[in-house]
Amino acid sequence: MNNLIKKGVVVAVILLFVSVSVIPSTGTIDSKQITMPTTKGDTLYVGGSGPNNYTKIQDAIDNASDGDTVLVFSGTYNEWIRIHKQLFIKGIKKPGENIPIINGGDDHDTVIIYADGCSFEDFKVRNGPAGFLEKGITLHSDNNVITNCEVFNTGTGLYLDSSCNNSISNNHMHGGHKGFDIQSSCNNTFFNNLLYTHNNFEVKFSKKSKNNLFWNNTAIKCGASEGVELENSDDNIILGNNISYNYQGLVITSSKNITVCDNVFWGNGIIITGTIEQKTSHTIENNLANGKPIYFYKNMNGGTVPTDGGQVILLNCTDFTIRNLNISSVNIGIDLDYSSHNTIVENTISSTYSIRLANSDDNNISENIISGSKNGISLTSSSNNMISWNTIKNRFYGIFLSKSSNSTISDNTVVDSRVGINLESSNDNVVSRNNLSFNELRGMSIKGKHNIISDNRVYASEGSGIEINGFYATVYGNTISESKGVGLMIDNGFRCVISRNEILKNRDGLYLIGFGMNLIKENNLILNKVYFFMSLGNRWTRNYWGGPRVLPKLIFGGFIIPGGYGKVIPIPWVNFDLRPALVPYDIGVG
Repeated sequence: MNNLIKKGVVVAVILLFVSVSVIPSTGTIDSKQITMPTTKGDTLYVGGSGPNNYTKIQDAIDNASDGDTVLVFSGTYNEWIRIHKQLFIKGIKKPGENIPIINGGDDHDTVIIYADGCSFEDFKVRNGPAGFLEKGITLHSDNNVITNCEVFNTGTGLYLDSSCNNSISNNHMHGGHKGFDIQSSCNNTFFNNLLYTHNNFEVKFSKKSKNNLFWNNTAIKCGASEGVELENSDDNIILGNNISYNYQGLVITSSKNITVCDNVFWGNGIIITGTIEQKTSHTIENNLANGKPIYFYKNMNGGTVPTDGGQVILLNCTDFTIRNLNISSVNIGIDLDYSSHNTIVENTISSTYSIRLANSDDNNISENIISGSKNGISLTSSSNNMISWNTIKNRFYGIFLSKSSNSTISDNTVVDSRVGINLESSNDNVVSRNNLSFNELRGMSIKGKHNIISDNRVYASEGSGIEINGFYATVYGNTISESKGVGLMIDNGFRCVISRNEILKNRDGLYLIGFGMNLIKENNLILNKVYFFMSLGNRWTRNYWGGPRVLPKLIFGGFIIPGGYGKVIPIPWVNFDLRPALVPYDIGVG
């Protein structure tokens, strides 16, 4: 956004605030202490003394007429109010006291405004202890002003439903389920509001909420979800906000023409989902993540990302180089979508998702150092990529591929992850010469067809060393040792070739479960159990079983057959390695 546009936005906002300003009125608690502004309508009082004074806010509202002012003095009002008239309702702070509190109880929205052109300001609003699903302030109308209110311990602080042209400013929302929930509402201005510690989201625009301006607000410390989310809501402006320390920062989902400028992010960043047409319609400029620039590129061919980047997003870009960046504490460190032939090398990244690719082919991801993140390198629907020589110390998946094919994953080191390398529904990949150690659940999990798993070293997995689920896998030259579960598990594998592997000192060495017709040959199977179940037609030959053998090696297993009354009958069975090896094979990890 250039300076001219920014100035235009600021002028428009100022004019909006001027146009909806509350008309002053006069009144007193004590005529010597507080002087009230004047108004063109009558003034009614709540919690004060003298004429036109009421005990309950709703009684004053019911007795007011369009254009009247209701002044509410300090105190706690245990009621829920409904506004069906065009009124100016203002809380008045008595000397030495706080602004008035409206406590809506456990089973009602506290304040609902049905009439257009109302003003509601200077209140504390809350629900009772069990009212966590109720709303603090709800708008079902247009051209209202909500300002200087504190809403807390509510299901939703402020809820807008089909409500347009409202001014929401200088409010304080905290300690509830949701902050601002804006649905089917357009042309509203949200200025200088503070929202924090909600456990669902701080701010959400949804259901075609268009042309809203979210300006100079603070949305922080949502530990479970988004700071700000736009879902199916087009043409909104997110300008000059602080969106920090949320589980996710700014999330733009299935929306078009979103302008994101001059915002600061600490401990989170920007996430964009939707179609590539939607994603590339956005304008994202001059934002900072942890004090560093967020670099956003779309529809570009060729370029080098500056090394001071705090987050990098490429959409439909080719031939970019991303090198020597130090990125931490954002949701996605480097994010590529529909971007090919890019190079991501020699970066240091610690983010929730450090490197994420979607629909992106022929990229090179090499020599990066990744730590402390949910997924280290994550690919979805991306093919022909090279992932090599990366060092990953991670919390969940070290390297994760989903619906991705024909990629090479080689020479990476992954330690202390939940799963070192995980392939889901991914075919024709080569996973070679990786070092996977001390991973919590599995060293490697492969689901797909025609994958080659070769020359990897898998050591001391808390669960399984390698699990293969798929057809026609080739598993050779791997060293799998000291797993606390199964060293190598072939689960529903069909026509897999398992050869020249060293499976040593695992709790259980080799398990074959389901389908079958696998070839198991020339492996070192030493000091661990081998077993098969419901895996038929396997061929075992020339494996070394921990010592010289003259007789065939019996491999124990079984299957089940149906019994009566819905029961099954287990049947023990054996396979044979008719020609076991006399000496171990020299298996070196390449």
